[in-house]
Amino acid sequence: MTDFGLAFMRRRPCAGISVRQLRMTGRGDLLATGFSTDFHPAKIHYIEAPNGAGKSSLLSCLAGLDSPGSGTIAVQGAGTVTADPAALLAWLPPHDDFPLPVSVIDVVLAGRWRFHRGNPVASDITAAIDCLRSLGIGELSARSVDSLSTGQRRRVNLARVFAQDADVLLLDEPFSGLDEDAKRRVDDCLNWIADLGRTVIVARPR
Repeated sequence: MTDFGLAFMRRRPCAGISVRQLRMTGRGDLLATGFSTDFHPAKIHYIEAPNGAGKSSLLSCLAGLDSPGSGTIAVQGAGTVTADPAALLAWLPPHDDFPLPVSVIDVVLAGRWRFHRGNPVASDITAAIDCLRSLGIGELSARSVDSLSTGQRRRVNLARVFAQDADVLLLDEPFSGLDEDAKRRVDDCLNWIADLGRTVIVARPR
């Protein structure tokens, strides 16, 4: 992949997540009887289950957006002591809903908020462009997201997540709506990111 970048990312010790007996009623079979596992750094973890089994509910709990009925979620290892949750977790929701017409580059720069705090500098813009190019959509940076196809919007949202450079990436069906070339690019990016020490958690249908 000649245009593969993500050069702004550096190898570092990162946090992992430990889940014990996580239960939620009415959210599918995955969480019905108690879900336990360890998500280790420097690895891609795939949560594969049929639609409706509770994959999105599990990721929502891991992201702190939902509360389980019982069980524990513990963040462990390097990087856990931080005043900024955005340095710890980056989340890709299952749907790409953008509330207002906004440019592609601005969406990706939103992922860099923890670095620029509303005043992006050249390094933030370079990182955002790197993410877009790595996903094969660098030429779309000035476009409005409401003019894009479903697959393009998915990749823009993924670029936002990558730009955040968090320890843990929670990705809810990142390959949804993508053609084979786009899927290959995403897969290459995820392997690169995991090799740099990040904890990558991917929910996808079986």
